[in-house]
Amino acid sequence: MKFKSNMISRANIFVESLYLFGFSIFLILAPYSKQTVKTVFVFSITVFFLNKIFQFGKNFYLQLLPKTAVNPVLVYFTFFVIASTLFSLDIYYSQSVLFERYIGYLLFFLLGIDVVRKRKDALILGAAVVLSMVFLGIGGIWDVLHDPGQYERLSTAYGNSTNYVAYLALFLPLTVLFSFFARKKYLKFGGIIGALFLLPCFILQGSRTLWLAAPISIFVLLLFRNRNFAFYFLAFLITVFLCKGILFKGVFPLPHSIQQRTDAIFDPCQWWGTRIEFWKAGLAMLGDHPLFGVGLGMYGKMFSVYSPNFGSENLHAESLYVEIAAEMGLLGMVSFLSVFIVYLKKSIQSLGKIQDQDVYSMQAGLIGGIIASLILGCSTSIITVGVQNSPLFWFLFGMSVGLIPKEEKNSSMATG
Repeated sequence: MKFKSNMISRANIFVESLYLFGFSIFLILAPYSKQTVKTVFVFSITVFFLNKIFQFGKNFYLQLLPKTAVNPVLVYFTFFVIASTLFSLDIYYSQSVLFERYIGYLLFFLLGIDVVRKRKDALILGAAVVLSMVFLGIGGIWDVLHDPGQYERLSTAYGNSTNYVAYLALFLPLTVLFSFFARKKYLKFGGIIGALFLLPCFILQGSRTLWLAAPISIFVLLLFRNRNFAFYFLAFLITVFLCKGILFKGVFPLPHSIQQRTDAIFDPCQWWGTRIEFWKAGLAMLGDHPLFGVGLGMYGKMFSVYSPNFGSENLHAESLYVEIAAEMGLLGMVSFLSVFIVYLKKSIQSLGKIQDQDVYSMQAGLIGGIIASLILGCSTSIITVGVQNSPLFWFLFGMSVGLIPKEEKNSSMATG
């Protein structure tokens, strides 16, 4: 019996190591390869079940759905995802979207929760995030320096097209919070190096919404921990804004299109452009189908019906919230927002319970990334679209939910 117990224990350690290795690869390579995301997904689901079987034996199925702070509202959101599929204007298409996107996102979310149960594992993934941030920044700068003439807005890393806006929303708050609050040197200095490499990419990718979203989220999270840091950061931002004419025209000249965007950062007429047409169509779909929407993934197929003069099927609403409202109805939209309202309330309230500085810096950075992504969603379709940045978002969201200390007892994450 003792021999069998030792073998099971060793097998469990081996499986957990594979688990962490797979997700470390996912965090580092997700921005560059769809195939990597798909491979890691299949690999990790397999290892996840093996891990549960080794740990809990024949009762493993009881441990598949962890208890979290967002479970009640997540159930409501899941109900409306299924309802909008069943009542879709094209049930077969919505069914394919459900299985190809939403179920995958849910599984990445659950895997993210599971993988941070131990402090050691959470910090290993923190190191992988640091490497991912640094590699992404180096890749963007490399492409710009390699052929500066082709870049009006940065959209590649190492020659591969990548959704820089979505990754910067997730990673920039992490770099800053690691830089300010982490104690382990590889997290602190990794955060500093990541910030230095990502800052030029942040400017050159040219998203005005991100230019507001990332600083707002960083300022809010700094304010909770150290008001002096928060106001130093705010003073830095104000200084850069007031001196942007000197900085970005004389000292560090920017491409013409980026320069125009910096000049019009607070001009809403310059922001919306054709988005108004997309939003009108989405709101019209909601008006005609207020209960369950037009169906998952159906915005693009219905756009030409509601905006015939524009004439394209393959479009997103350029707003996460308009797209969800159009596809899932008003109650589906409310359930989606409820998930993040409950999460933000619970996660921010619990930050003070986390005594471990490294875990605190990771959780604060993850919360900042979620906030920045939600703000970014006002002017682009993210989180529920794509097979690279969206799985990464849901995985990091799951990690953050998993780091919320349990209310009924002191979590090992809180005590370090």
